[in-house]
Amino acid sequence: MKIKLMSFIIAILVLGTVGATISEDYLNEFNVKGESCQIIDAFVYDISDPWLFDSDHKFTTLPVIYTCCIEESCTSVIFDVENKIFLTNNYLEEIIDLNYIRYNLHNGNLSENYFQTNGLDLCDTIGFKEAKQQSLNLASEVVESGAVAVGTEKAYQVSKTIKAARDVGVIGKFNPTILIAGVACGYDDKQLDSVLENVVILNAYLKNINEGYSQEGYVSNLINSLSNSKYYLEQYVKSPTAIARGGLSWIMNIFKFLFDTASSPQEIHEIEKTKYQIAQDTLREISNYNFYLSNPNKEEIIQKHNSRVSLKNSQFEKAYNEFRINYNELIAIRPSGINVLFTNLFYSPNFNLSEGESCFSKITLDKKASEKYYKEYKFNSAINALNSSEDYFNCSKEVFMRESNIERKFDTFWIWLILVCLAITAIIKFDLIEKIKDAF
Repeated sequence: MKIKLMSFIIAILVLGTVGATISEDYLNEFNVKGESCQIIDAFVYDISDPWLFDSDHKFTTLPVIYTCCIEESCTSVIFDVENKIFLTNNYLEEIIDLNYIRYNLHNGNLSENYFQTNGLDLCDTIGFKEAKQQSLNLASEVVESGAVAVGTEKAYQVSKTIKAARDVGVIGKFNPTILIAGVACGYDDKQLDSVLENVVILNAYLKNINEGYSQEGYVSNLINSLSNSKYYLEQYVKSPTAIARGGLSWIMNIFKFLFDTASSPQEIHEIEKTKYQIAQDTLREISNYNFYLSNPNKEEIIQKHNSRVSLKNSQFEKAYNEFRINYNELIAIRPSGINVLFTNLFYSPNFNLSEGESCFSKITLDKKASEKYYKEYKFNSAINALNSSEDYFNCSKEVFMRESNIERKFDTFWIWLILVCLAITAIIKFDLIEKIKDAF
């Protein structure tokens, strides 16, 4: 499929290691003749499923996106291979958006942002370096350490982690006694902390989605997190104290650059960015994120998905109905076991049904296999199992009709045997009567 068509169908993000065997089991179950299919994306998707006393209980699904194309025409089918079910449209909408977000993370339209700099900072030089660094470390470590990785702490809990850190004094613990400049830095750092907290939460959502984990409501929560991050970043870059701090820190970094260049002229140096500049860059970058959080072709993708599932159901039902008609007709002409037993005992020639029964047995196995496949939504396997019985139907029908049409005669052996038995019975009876007479 051409690259230009990707945005019109679904975000193409072929993951060779995702889905493993069970995903590949369904690779060719939803296509029609002439189409070739790929596994485009797959991830864990937890759906809220509270029960008993566990209000946070989740129903874990593993939706896999199969995209089948013929030339430039493509259809995507989304199937939960973990539970072997199709999810409802409201979940499909979010899954399609999650795929779109993940695709944009891979192609660079979206990315995680970190406030990390090696530059000098005015406030760091007057007593806030340790406290501020702790804040920065937490901001990066919460995400980078794997605390929000797939299957462990969820992005929902990141804000609680940061709040707990503040409660024990890791974040926001500043010395209020340091000069007038210190007071300004303290106020500015509190603003920066708010920026950091919201950007970390935003990063956590993006990281989880990128690594293949999400929950019901993730997209709306991500959008809210993005909105909060933009708000706090906008407030920060407009703040007079932030502007002043950023300007002075930038001047300090120019002097640092000049000093480093003079000290080591053989090395390449650059002017380090200030936290204020990083905040500006981050705001500029995330301001465009809304364009990459919702697939504009969602409705078309879902419509094609539902149409394809409906088509495969119809194809199976048509094939199964034809199979059932042939099956019932075959049973109607198949000699019954009692009839065969009685005929083989008293008539000649005997029934010769072994080949027909062998074919009939294979038809029955195909019927059971097809029904099993269909329950698991393996549409093409179910249809193929039915179609593979065509030759066996012909075989059984030919044998059963041939044997049913053979004219059979009562075996003379049984006539002589009956006559002999009657004669013996008469002799025994006559002998018994004579003995009774002699006794009297």
